Formats: sequence, C-alpha cells, structure tokens
Amino acid sequence: MNRPVAFFVCCLLGLALPRAALAEAISVKEFNQKLNEWKNDQKPLPVFPITVEGRITLSSKERLRLMNCGVYFTSKSEIRELARKYVEVTGKVVVDPRTGEFSVDISNIRETSSDVERYHEIRRRLRDTSPEKWFELGRWAQERGEFYKDHELLARSEDAYQRGFEIERKALAKDNPEGLLELVEKAKVYRLASSLREEMAHEAFHLLAGRSRDQPLEALENLQKRMAAQLPGCTEPLSYVPRDLADKYQSHPLETYASAGQIDRRKLHRLLYADLVMRTITRELAADASNGFEIAATIDKLVPEQHILAEGLRDRALAARASEVEKLTKSELIELADQYRARKQPRQAEHLTESWLTLRLRGLDPDDTDGLLELTEEYRRLLGRGDQADRLLIEGWKRNPKATDIIERLQTAGYHLFEGAWLTDAEYNSRPEGQLERAIRAGRVEPGMTPSHVRRSLGEPISQARAVTAGQVAEVWRYNLSDASQLIVRFVKRAAQPELTVADVMQTRAR
Repeated sequence: MNRPVAFFVCCLLGLALPRAALAEAISVKEFNQKLNEWKNDQKPLPVFPITVEGRITLSSKERLRLMNCGVYFTSKSEIRELARKYVEVTGKVVVDPRTGEFSVDISNIRETSSDVERYHEIRRRLRDTSPEKWFELGRWAQERGEFYKDHELLARSEDAYQRGFEIERKALAKDNPEGLLELVEKAKVYRLASSLREEMAHEAFHLLAGRSRDQPLEALENLQKRMAAQLPGCTEPLSYVPRDLADKYQSHPLETYASAGQIDRRKLHRLLYADLVMRTITRELAADASNGFEIAATIDKLVPEQHILAEGLRDRALAARASEVEKLTKSELIELADQYRARKQPRQAEHLTESWLTLRLRGLDPDDTDGLLELTEEYRRLLGRGDQADRLLIEGWKRNPKATDIIERLQTAGYHLFEGAWLTDAEYNSRPEGQLERAIRAGRVEPGMTPSHVRRSLGEPISQARAVTAGQVAEVWRYNLSDASQLIVRFVKRAAQPELTVADVMQTRAR
C-alpha cells in the first residue's frame, strides 16, 4: 500500500503513526490554504521541501500543474512521462522577487493510487466496525469528491454513509422509535437517499402509532401533526383503498413498506395516518351512537375513504330514533325542529332533520329520479346542505348516467362533466389539458364541444342551420372534407344549458 493510503487508513482505524509520516504529504486544498497564508505574510515560507498529492491536469517537459492548484510545479531537468495522473510532488516553495509569483521547484515525483482505489482499500479494512468510522470515510470521500467534482467518489461517499447508517440502525433497539427519528434527521445531514429516510421514519411512526392506543387525546393529536410533517402524502385522501396492498400491509407492515415503490409508499403513509385519525375521532362516539351523525360528518371530512363506516354510524344513530322520526310528516318535522331551535338546541334540530331526510333517502327507489331531485332540494332548503345535495345528485347520475333532469340540475349548480366525472368550476378551470383540447389540436370534433371549440378545430362551416322548439335550440353545421365528403355537426342547447354543445357528428359519403 502507498503511504497516503496507509496514512488515511491508520487515521480512520485509530492507529498511531510516527510524527514524520504525518507531515509527508498534504492535499491540494491544504496547500492552497498555506499559499494564501504565505501570500498574505501570515507565515514564512517553509525551509524544507513540501510534498503535495493531487491529480495532474497539465504537464510538459519542464513543468506541471495539479488540478485546482494555484501554482505551477517546475523542474530544471526533464520531467519523465507519467503513466497515471495521481501523483505526489515534492519540492521547495519559491517566490519570484520580480513578479511575486509563487511556484514549487520539483525534487521528486511519485505516482500514487487514485482516490477511488484509496477508498476501496480503506473500505476493505473497515469491515463491520463502528458507524462513526464509516461516516469518517464518507466525509473524506465527499470532501474530495466535491473538491474535484468527482461524481464517482461522491457516489462512494453515499455508500459509506449508508453502510454507517445500516450499522447504527441495527444497533438501535427494536422498540426505539424516537432513536429512529433522530437517525432520520442525521440522514438528512448526510444527504442520504429519501427512500432510506422514509423507511426509517415509517418504522418509527408505525411503532408510535401502535403504542398510542391508550394514550390521551392530546397525545394522539400531537402524533398526527408529527406524521403529517414527516410522512409525505399521509394527509391526502385516497380515491379508493387498494385492498390487496392494505391486506399485505396489515399482516406484514414493515416488509410491505420496504418493498413498495414511491407511489405505494404514499398510500401506506395514508393508511397509517388515517387509522390513527379514525381512532381519534371514534373516541368521542357515544355508547348508543346517539351522536353518530356528528361523528360521521367528521369522518367524511377528515377520512372520506371511510364513508361506508360513517354511513354505518348514521344508521346506528338513526336506529335509536327511527321509531319516532320515520312517522313524522314534513310539517311535523319542521314543527319539532323549530321547537329544538326555540330551546337553543340547533344541533338537535339539524340531527333530527338529517335523520328524517336520510330515512327518505333509504326508501327511495334507485330509479326514482323525480324523488331524488325533490329530496336534494329538501337538503338545500331544510339543512342548507348544498354539498350533500350535489353529492346525492352525482351518486344518482352514476346509477343512471342518461338522466337528463339530473344532468341539467348539476349543470345549473355549476358543475361540468369532464371525462366521466363531475367537476366544480374551480376544479374544471384548474384541470390539466383534457380530451377536448387534444381533439382540437388533432382537428377532430367530439360530443360536448361548444361552437368556439369546433371553430378552433375546423374553422368556419360552409353552412349553418338553426331550429328552435319548446325548451330546445338545435343547430347543424356543415364542413367540406378533402375526400369530397361532408362532415355534419349537430349542436343542441336545452333550457338549463348555458350554450350550445355538440350532440353528434356524422360524415356523409363522397359522391
């Protein structure tokens, strides 16, 4: 092994070296620091030769330069041809009295191992030693990698850091979640991969969540905040619960998480967080579920994935009052609700009204469109719950997507049907490019386009015809195509629609 390698290895392993060996070679970075001191007259020039190790970036017969070094190394005799660019150059530091320029008179040049070779030699000697030795190796490789902009050496520094973390992680007790979270912060300092940090953070919070079952409500809420800050995606509701993934996670949580990709990890974050939130919410549930509507509303707000469970709580709350509520007429309901409000009990009035409406909803036939429309208006008038009314309309449309009355009511409420889903104005205006925009760029006409969409796609028609009947306006546009055929576009505007939209498109054969 060459002396620089032996020197560094011994320093890492804590071995003693003679004082003479410690001064044999310095790095280019250290040499540059000394040059600044000599130039600023902070220290006198060294009397004895100095040895600098580095990488040759420029070489000729009389002189050479080391990468990132501030001076030339010159020789009175011809410099021999070197097979490697990694060298130790020994010489005396001199300064030109006329120009003030510093240089080094070469007395010896010796080829050395590369930094990556040094790294691997040191790594072989470390084996399974303490994590700090691996961190020292990582810092050495990182510092030199950054100095030389050596991406391979920087990659080796990450390997060393990761090995140190693996050793330190194994040394932690299995039930030490706070120790794991401290290790996560340490991993950030060493810029380790986010996947490793997430794995340790998840393991810590999985342990903390398991221990929290008998803790007070304040402790649960504090744990939720910590999860939200460190588990990406945990506060984002899932559009659906991936049952296979959830089952695997329940039986083998840590193993499932370790093998999961980034997208599935965000889902697992949500499952862990949502379980904790559900336990926080349901702590407030009364034994007879009399406050089931209130708890269900909180679940729908914070954990909408558990809407079926929320509906079950509403059913339980209804069961306690159904024998009376189901017998009430609408006028009787309003009278009883007013009595609650007169006694300054508005929440009870709201719960009573919601119970009555929910029973009516349960009794509706799936195809009873008129009954659904009437019921949604009752949600708006009696409860002021436009959001609930809209949700019921959308659910009714899913059961019967051809129900024009439901479609018109949703459009009147400001919703837009886009690629099979109803969007609010804000959602529609902030959506990414959709099907219609892609069709316009391709020069196609699709159902649902407005006249402006069609003009952007095909230009002005060769002819337009309009017909007006009771409650409906229809227009037919014609376009000539390159194959002598014609494209016929029929627009329709019903009473509830703000403007014409394409109803159907037909191409005639060429004659």
